[in-house]
Amino acid sequence: MPPLTALEIRQEAARRTDKTRTLREGNGLNLIIPACAANGNPRWVQRFARNGKPSMRGLGGYPEVSLGLHKR
Repeated sequence: MPPLTALEIRQEAARRTDKTRTLREGNGLNLIIPACAANGNPRWVQRFARNGKPSMRGLGGYPEVSLGLHKR
């Protein structure tokens, strides 16, 4: 899976749909784009397993938390 680019994120966030979308970056890092991006900015979440149960942690909104901060 190729890494996400800032251009791909902006293009996807600009699309108006009635469904929430998820862009997967890899290793459990996902960008959640709300159904109507005008009502909420895309946000980064990390999905992981805790004690064998799926869990999710919010990392912040895009662009406040940029793609570059996750590429360390």
